[in-house]
Amino acid sequence: LDQEHCIMTNETVLSIPTMACQGCVNNIDTALKDRSGISEYDIDLPTKTVRIDSVLPQDELVAVLKSAGYEADPVK
Repeated sequence: LDQEHCIMTNETVLSIPTMACQGCVNNIDTALKDRSGISEYDIDLPTKTVRIDSVLPQDELVAVLKSAGYEADPVK
């Protein structure tokens, strides 16, 4: 068993109340896509949420989004 490929990720769902348009989605995508520690994510404009599978702590994910100009609140 290859330990390198068995890194546990956590699912974090964040609410982004100010995400209002496709431009916002594109900005959030840019902020997340090259970030190390994030294995995948799904941005959902209709519900104004982003689901992130990551090894990063939740507060670091919130900080990434804040640096892109978006307040983010944990959903779960």
